[in-house]
Amino acid sequence: MIDVQTIKRVVPAKLWPYLGAVRRWLRTLPPRPQRGKQRLLPDASLSEDERTLLNKVNSRIYYNDGMYHGDGLHYFKVGLSAIKCINEALESAG
Repeated sequence: MIDVQTIKRVVPAKLWPYLGAVRRWLRTLPPRPQRGKQRLLPDASLSEDERTLLNKVNSRIYYNDGMYHGDGLHYFKVGLSAIKCINEALESAG
């Protein structure tokens, strides 16, 4: 695998933002987040409702999503945690 610093030595600086966009786009192609989602599904800490929701969620991620850093497992786990917090807030608010 080629290191980013190696590429920056070869490619002109004005092209770096475009290379970053391409790198982010490649990291969000469906197979990569899908693997993280598949690793999370058998997790014993998930409730049946969370597992059902996770099965329904699309694995496509916008390439410029600032919360996705290439780790689908973490991305989906944080999303489920956020939904759990929102549901608890709604229940306590009545």
